[in-house]
Amino acid sequence: MAEFCLGFDEAVQAASDCADMAKRLEQHLDRVHTKLNDHALCTDTTACLPCRKGVRDMLTQCGYDPAMRPVLDRLRFSKALREVSED
Repeated sequence: MAEFCLGFDEAVQAASDCADMAKRLEQHLDRVHTKLNDHALCTDTTACLPCRKGVRDMLTQCGYDPAMRPVLDRLRFSKALREVSED
């Protein structure tokens, strides 16, 4: 989980514009990731914090940009991530 979230945030931060961000995030989502559904990792550790930051930055910078639509359609924000984000 932490590796995925760090990579997600890195893709958001490295992007030069919304189209570049969409491309980077699509590539990141295409990789095989393990332990993405481990609720305890989000609730009992800080593993999900980079996801929280990355998602917030992604939505702030490009949330309504048409280039982001394919990425947003692929993302399913887990219950654990939503709970962590409400802190």
